[in-house]
Amino acid sequence: MTVRERDNIDSDFKPVIIKLWQDLSKNYKKQMKFIFRNIRMQREQRDHRIASTTQDFLEYLHTHDGKQSILDDYVKSFNDFSDEYPDLREDDGTKEELHQRTDVLSDELWEIVEERKEKSIEFRKQIMEAGHVEFNLLLLTQNAQQLYQTEADKFKIEIQIIQDYYHAIDEKLIPEAPAASTVEIGFDGEEPPAVETMIEGSDANEIASYTYPRLDRLLAQALKQQVVLDVTQV
Repeated sequence: MTVRERDNIDSDFKPVIIKLWQDLSKNYKKQMKFIFRNIRMQREQRDHRIASTTQDFLEYLHTHDGKQSILDDYVKSFNDFSDEYPDLREDDGTKEELHQRTDVLSDELWEIVEERKEKSIEFRKQIMEAGHVEFNLLLLTQNAQQLYQTEADKFKIEIQIIQDYYHAIDEKLIPEAPAASTVEIGFDGEEPPAVETMIEGSDANEIASYTYPRLDRLLAQALKQQVVLDVTQV
């Protein structure tokens, strides 16, 4: 069985359709490189934020709050008194005074602990509300949206070029290109769906899994664009 040579495209049309295909490939490659560069930059910025937050947290944990110095001063004062006045250690009045000093020391240390606790809660709150997660999710959505849009646009143009090519092969009149049917993939001003969290397992072994309905919605819109129109009916 021999394959029929299909090289009957008009010489004036051949460079046109080749140029269309080359331009499509060039623009697609350029757009994809731009998107992948943004994804790489996002990943680098995310890693930098995580490292910076970790470093700030470690520095906070190693910050001295003065409790040890206060305790050392109290122990030194107690030992100096015991060495200088050993006979007074058995005196009831002395014992009462030492107990009061111990209570004062305890109150002072607990006051520092409570203050430290409040600062720790506030520091944790600042980390949780810094918006890094939401910011990265926004960038992720934008990159995915651009990827889907680029693929959908390329698909539409490829179909048009292929249809024009086979019309030329069959020596048929190339119909006028239909109006662009590719729609903008996105949320059209709507609030994107939130990330959904599902906790599985027992209290001791909880595992959090996340779903991203906004990405699913963008993908569904992109797949709807993968339709080949019957140009003979246009």
